[in-house]
Amino acid sequence: MKSIILTIYRFGKDYGGAERDTFYFLNCMKKFFNIKIITKKMLNSPFLEKIYKLDLKIKGIGRIKWMINLFNDYIKIKKESKKMDIFYGVYFGFDPLFTIATLLVAKRFKKPFIFNPYTHLTSFWENKFLKFLYKNSDIIIARTESEKKWLSRFTSKEIKVIPLGIEILDEKNVKVGFKEKYEIKGKMILFIGRKSEYKNYKLLVESANLVWEEFPSTYFVFIGEDTAISSDYFKKIKDERIINIGFVNEEEKYSALKECDIFCLPSEQESFGIVYLEAWLFKKPVIALNIPPINEIIKNGEDGILINKDKYELGNTIKKILKDEQMMRMLGENGYIKVKKFFNIEEKSKKDYLLFKEISNKKFSNKLKIGELFKIILWK
Repeated sequence: MKSIILTIYRFGKDYGGAERDTFYFLNCMKKFFNIKIITKKMLNSPFLEKIYKLDLKIKGIGRIKWMINLFNDYIKIKKESKKMDIFYGVYFGFDPLFTIATLLVAKRFKKPFIFNPYTHLTSFWENKFLKFLYKNSDIIIARTESEKKWLSRFTSKEIKVIPLGIEILDEKNVKVGFKEKYEIKGKMILFIGRKSEYKNYKLLVESANLVWEEFPSTYFVFIGEDTAISSDYFKKIKDERIINIGFVNEEEKYSALKECDIFCLPSEQESFGIVYLEAWLFKKPVIALNIPPINEIIKNGEDGILINKDKYELGNTIKKILKDEQMMRMLGENGYIKVKKFFNIEEKSKKDYLLFKEISNKKFSNKLKIGELFKIILWK
């Protein structure tokens, strides 16, 4: 059985789409590969694989600290990487040098390096460290054609498109009780996501007054990890129809999805948006911003509604769906059909397996311009 070493900065709790996708990957691929995980931030994990936490507390200043961290990551990853066949770097916005260290170890052992960046197609993802990874990886994984096109500007390496997939649940097995627990007595608009500014949770709050003009008993529920800014923002809101909840377990999240009327995540940055798929599992209409790659996943007017970043357009869209039960049902059912057909975990697992099986039998160049790496670390 071939072996994969997977490096990921943070691993454990289901915080977001990238982590959740990694969970699915591990759960499916452990039947075919021996998998070792190396992480720098360990959280509670439901998986049984061996997990190695790199507890690095390095003191230093500026770029010298970067060099020290890179060297220490390299040494520790190298120590755990003997007899590994494939190196797999998962990156979603934290510490690119950790992933670069994985690349360096892969080249040292003359093994393939697969890079999986959950890009948001913004300028952040064009920084010099990520460009180095795009250029020197053997294979890059993208989730959509939009992402592939965006990445191809920085590399001539092969880019494989593997859309996300989720486990198809039986809705009958999901317990109800969310609305009762939070004393929600009317319609429910649900937001799930980390409450970063780009997720536009404030936009949804600002649309509430317009919705309440016609549907005064509508509740707006926000689930997900808070930031300092979002925590202060919600503390100032006294209306009981705005309910802010932090991180919840999977059972409570699914209960919320089952009992909500509309799922709305008006985020302006997403690598894919796995939570839209989860809403479709419960046949819920979804509302999102009309941005790539989301407009590649959601077909406007057919299985969801795509809007501009405007609180009035958002509020009117929510009212339009609440007024039209036939439309609400149609959007949700079409989404359910789509997720079962195109975004189920079995289809994604087949594509993952074929890619890793194919790459494990190929030889790749171990050439790497170390001078270029030192240059981007030590100079602006």
